[in-house]
Amino acid sequence: MKDFDENINRMITETGLERTEINKLVKLFIESIQNYIDEIEVAIINNNFKQIKIISHKLKGASANLRFFEISDCSAELELAADKCDLYLCSSNFRKLLLILGKYTN
Repeated sequence: MKDFDENINRMITETGLERTEINKLVKLFIESIQNYIDEIEVAIINNNFKQIKIISHKLKGASANLRFFEISDCSAELELAADKCDLYLCSSNFRKLLLILGKYTN
């Protein structure tokens, strides 16, 4: 939770938004994460590198906007792996992403 609290405080400082507004944004983001994860998982199973790239790009941007840079960086790595059509690297980065997300959603 330390990472989560640090991100919330960073968002408040950098955006000037109130904590209640930030909490609403973060809640929406966390709710949307599962859709991204499900879509990436299906795309990996189907070797659909174009879809992996599109979804990981969306997740990269959404997480960066909310100052969740660890999620954003991992999503960027996944996007690059998809661009290279490297299934092993996509799967590896996806597992890494799941571990990182677990810190924020559990």
